[in-house]
Formats: sequence, structure tokens, C-alpha cells
Amino acid sequence: MGGRGGGAGGSQFSSAPSTPQLPVIAVPAHEGLSSRCSYDAWKLYLPTQKFSEQGSDMAKKLSAVERYIGEHHPTNEDERQELMDKRCFSVDLKRVAVDQRLLRDWPNIMEEMASDGETTLGVFGVVKHQAVVNLIRREREVEARQSGYDVKSAIDEVKFPVVRARLSSAAEPLMAIKDLKTSFYGRTVSLHGTVVRLSSVKPVCTWLSFECCQCLGVQSVRQPYGKYLEPVICLEKACKSR
Repeated sequence: MGGRGGGAGGSQFSSAPSTPQLPVIAVPAHEGLSSRCSYDAWKLYLPTQKFSEQGSDMAKKLSAVERYIGEHHPTNEDERQELMDKRCFSVDLKRVAVDQRLLRDWPNIMEEMASDGETTLGVFGVVKHQAVVNLIRREREVEARQSGYDVKSAIDEVKFPVVRARLSSAAEPLMAIKDLKTSFYGRTVSLHGTVVRLSSVKPVCTWLSFECCQCLGVQSVRQPYGKYLEPVICLEKACKSR
């Protein structure tokens, strides 16, 4: 199998340094998706979440974030190039905390950001990613019509790398590093302290997506503590290649 995926890192936002046992999780990248799913890279951002149709709790969150990103992070050609270079974009936590429309549509967003930041930021990421893909598709459609090419083929071939949402302001209250306990593992926290030594950034990959060489099925596999872990078997029912 060939692999592709992205890692997750952080700055002032961190998880506790304990190492509880993480379950090995492998999920088909299309699991839970219907033909009406409007997010091409859903399982690359939300690998453990099933796509929900209109009216569900997840659909309301997606709609709220689409509106928020449209207002505060409008997608254009300049930003597309910046995303291509940096592979991330900033989400101002203080702005999120006072955005009344966002809080109305997603009342528990701050609580969920603290308790499950990976999933919450995954919602921001998948929405921004799809906004860029849609922008490229609109451009490709115009070019195809002007050139006489097949429009469907032009827009179906659109690909864009994974871009991650990164928090750009501190959540309150700030926590001293000495107070970071195992009970905070997996939660989003804001730390304050004194930097006494600098080193190079060491990204840690938390998920990887693998494509089966036989059926081209894709599955996402959690990488425990950044340790490389391959899938054992293809999860496609009609394949099961090893």
C-alpha cells in the first residue's frame, strides 16, 4: 500500500505529556459518506466522524463554520497560494468566543474546542479545504468551457493538499507548565512559561491515509505517539488485500 497523510503540531496549545495507551484505529476513508457528501476530503480531516445529512448536529456545525470562514477567512487566489505554501491557516480563538452568530449556531463550540480540539478544528479544516477546492473547480469550469474541454473531467480532477486549522490566540485561563497533569491529556490547553532553550520544530504525525494498490480504496490509520503504523489489511469488503 502507498501512504499519504499529514501530521499535527502546536505552539502554545498542547496536550499533557503523559502516554496513555491509544487504541489503534483504522477506518475506510469513505466510511459513512453518501453520494451527497459535499466534502471531498472528509475522512482526511474527520477520520472517526460519519458525514451527517442536512438537519443533523454535525450539519449545523458545518453550516456555522462555513458562514464564519466566509466572513473572516474568505477564500481567494492569494489565500489559496498561501495555503499551498503553509498548509495551515489561523483561527482566532478570542474572535470565535465572541462571534454571536457562531455561538448561536454552535452553542458548545468553546467547550468542544477544549475537550476535543482535534475534531473541532477538523470541522474548520474540512470546510476551508472544500472552499479552496470549489474555487479551483469554478476556475477550471470557466477554462474548460472557453477551451471546449470536457467540464466534468476538468472539475473531477481537482486535488488540493490537506490544510490544518491552527489556533492563533490563547484560551483563558492560561496554565503554568508545572500544572499540566495527565487529566488534561487530549484536551486543548493554553500554557504560559519561560522559554529557556530552543530547538528545531519536530512535527508529529497523528494520522496517515493509505491507498490500496489493488482496489485503490483509502483508509486512515492513527499513528500512536507519532510512531509509523501501516494498515494490516484493506478494509474494502470486496478486496481484503494485505
